[in-house]
Amino acid sequence: MKRLACHSLLLACAAPVISEPPLQTNAVDEKVEAPPPVVDRTQAPAAGAEAELRLPRVERFALSSGLEVRLAERHALPLASVVLVVRGAGSDADPHRKAGLAALTADLLDEGTARRSALALADDVAMLGASLETGCDWDAATVRLDTLVRTLASSLEIFGEVVSAPALSARELDRVKADRLTRIVEERAEPQVVARNVLAASIYGERHPYGWPAIGRHASLRALRRADVVDFHRRRFAASHATLIVVGDVTRAVIEPMLERVLGAWRGTGGRAGAPAAPPQAPGPSGPRLVLVDREGAPQSEVRVGHASVPRDHADRAALDVLEAVLGGTFSSRLNNRLREQLGFTYGVYSRFELRRGAGPLVAGGAIKTEHTAEAIRELFAEIARVRDKPVGDAELAKARSSVVRSLPARFEAGSDVASELAVLAVHDLPDDFFANYARAVVAVSASDLGRVARAHLDPPRLVVVVVGDRKAVEPGLAALGLGAITVRDVEGASPRPKGRGHAR
Repeated sequence: MKRLACHSLLLACAAPVISEPPLQTNAVDEKVEAPPPVVDRTQAPAAGAEAELRLPRVERFALSSGLEVRLAERHALPLASVVLVVRGAGSDADPHRKAGLAALTADLLDEGTARRSALALADDVAMLGASLETGCDWDAATVRLDTLVRTLASSLEIFGEVVSAPALSARELDRVKADRLTRIVEERAEPQVVARNVLAASIYGERHPYGWPAIGRHASLRALRRADVVDFHRRRFAASHATLIVVGDVTRAVIEPMLERVLGAWRGTGGRAGAPAAPPQAPGPSGPRLVLVDREGAPQSEVRVGHASVPRDHADRAALDVLEAVLGGTFSSRLNNRLREQLGFTYGVYSRFELRRGAGPLVAGGAIKTEHTAEAIRELFAEIARVRDKPVGDAELAKARSSVVRSLPARFEAGSDVASELAVLAVHDLPDDFFANYARAVVAVSASDLGRVARAHLDPPRLVVVVVGDRKAVEPGLAALGLGAITVRDVEGASPRPKGRGHAR
């Protein structure tokens, strides 16, 4: 075939070229296109019209079990999203020395039920054109179903089994646990994950649940047994502190009988689950201020700076979100503009307040060129001091407020998005009109408000600095920052063992 193709090509090339006569045009009728408008690419384009924030109307009712249901009707598409949130069953409820238990338990919920094996369950969900996910974050465990309305009844039967009768089998536990142990080992080679974990351990300490990764540590996860999972499930999963969110092309008259059939009798494992654990209290400063994890030969240093901050339901929430947009929450924020655009130290840095039931961390940082590690940390501290000490200008404030408010409509576009946002309200016991009031509060944030919350919630003397990078290259510069002695840690935040020595048995 190659020879034939080449031969045909040669014949085509050898064929005489017949030129077309020039196209005759009438000069009078010929139209001359105007040149394209000149665009000044040094200036950002004007913002378009703001999208309308359309918040759902929520109807509440309870099942016979006492399980609260919150329904938001959306009839544009024949779809439904169902989310169960269980407060007090998130990773902040992990017992000391059992890090990863909450996440492991949540992961096992859809790995088989009393009636279906893990494979049969997955096959049945797929045949219905649905998706079923289980998991947890720091604040709650979740079971989520997204399905077509025409298969909703059948999909809810499986959903009900996962919630009320998970098998929590030893066989599936061993498989899931092995996958997670492998992931923990793999993450030791990811400097951004190491930096995140070591910063958390440095801020909160080894006895606080925020001080360890949600997935757990290798030793704690390896030691978990089925009895631990069953006990955690018995104590934490109950209708009394769960909420069921339903969003989609359904009405109460349709959905309530379906839910009664599958969850009307569910109260928890024998109804013995205790009350949700209180959010963990923020610890005081207890560890070293400057921590270095050696990554020999690294061309970049992963830098993280932070301290414990405030819970999600704090009264300053709206002003904190505007402050985050100014400091490091957007591409045009101060940190990114200074360290990336002006100095060229990085491809990007950020800051954010990680809001949880308890006092989550303020975290700032990014990947920094090794030779500029210490300079970048100095500049980061300088920007934090500047936003605390100097008023924010009107134009910058307006831009930050706008970026926060304009992001809201996209969070309510799809029914599944609405379900996620309503789940947040349920977990943190926030009112149904929270987002409407929140948008108004953001617009009302003033420069004086921003200065007040910056001074209240950005505390430079408490900031812990973690650097994952080439020790030989960065240590002299770090020592010159004046942040105290450098403490060297391994990838799990522990003191590394001296080379050449065996460990004590």
